Amino acid sequence: MRQVGVVIQLGHGGKPCPRNSNQSDSFDDPADQWEDDDEEEEEEGTEGADCLQDIQPAPGVYDPHGNTIMVIVDKSGVHHIPVHHCRCDGHAADDMQLLEMGLFAASFKRIKTAFTFGVLDDFLMDNLECKTSALHYFSKLRRVTCSAFPHTVPVSLLSRFMHLRSCIHV
Repeated sequence: MRQVGVVIQLGHGGKPCPRNSNQSDSFDDPADQWEDDDEEEEEEGTEGADCLQDIQPAPGVYDPHGNTIMVIVDKSGVHHIPVHHCRCDGHAADDMQLLEMGLFAASFKRIKTAFTFGVLDDFLMDNLECKTSALHYFSKLRRVTCSAFPHTVPVSLLSRFMHLRSCIHV
């Protein structure tokens, strides 16, 4: 989603914060025109590896517009999406801004991960009806995110390091 320009705007009902001076509309820039790459040939053996094509940024880093990249966990998978918090006078705390948008923060200081209410409800149902553990549920989300290579979906900085280390030695 990050690749197509999705940014979660907090504090103004999904609209950009008026105090945001570094946000630009990249769709108006002719240099950012989408290119059709259907003509490019795929390498042999990479047909299921589309989730490996884009190495996800570490949570907490910033996109080119200064928005914080956060890990958003949803029923559709684990996503790294830029989030722009409202910084107007009298703005709500970051965790409250996330709650207003239907996201539950995994921590309350230096928030890097949030869960949608939908994924929390889905896990509750799986846990109550099927006795699914949190570990197994997250394994399912990793497979939903990248069915060919679920082990490449980072769950922490340690797993990111281990994945990069294994890529170097291969």
